[in-house]
Amino acid sequence: MHDNDVQKEGAGEIVRIKFLSEKQVKEIAELCSNTEKGMKPIQDGMELVEFLRGTFPVEEKEAKVLLEYLDGHGYMLAGEGGGLYRGDLCKEPDSICWEKYSIGDAIEAACEWNCEMLLESQNAKQDGSGDYKFWQERHEELQKDEEILGRLFGRTERGIENNSRAAGLAGVSPELKQSAGRSR
Repeated sequence: MHDNDVQKEGAGEIVRIKFLSEKQVKEIAELCSNTEKGMKPIQDGMELVEFLRGTFPVEEKEAKVLLEYLDGHGYMLAGEGGGLYRGDLCKEPDSICWEKYSIGDAIEAACEWNCEMLLESQNAKQDGSGDYKFWQERHEELQKDEEILGRLFGRTERGIENNSRAAGLAGVSPELKQSAGRSR
């Protein structure tokens, strides 16, 4: 255990708590209180493609799916000074709380949300609940999104690292490892 770890009683689960420095708290407060701080919300897939050009390969359709997941969960992306930020639309009424955010984090969040919704659709099918019709209609779309988000994740640092580890375990050639995560 680390200094910032907390053990839940009886659960055996370790939860890591990140404590912020005074400077970080001030920066976050400033970003939350000033929604006009030069943030340029990214409105569509093409804008995200342009913003990420040269730093992260993404196609317009992939960017559109990613932005839809963020929007559907109350977030938006914006660029300022070459940095990417996530805006929380639900945290504070009448303002957007911005935090520095990486494209990898945005992709991972969207992958998690997609996975949760796929599980929810499978559970609705098994339970025969009233939500079944809704989830049945969305299931195919969620599977398509899963494929798109999976390709995006494969290009993130964590995705490349995971692919490299898996390839190493499977004894795959270094050339094949190099191509892991590239879109087709």
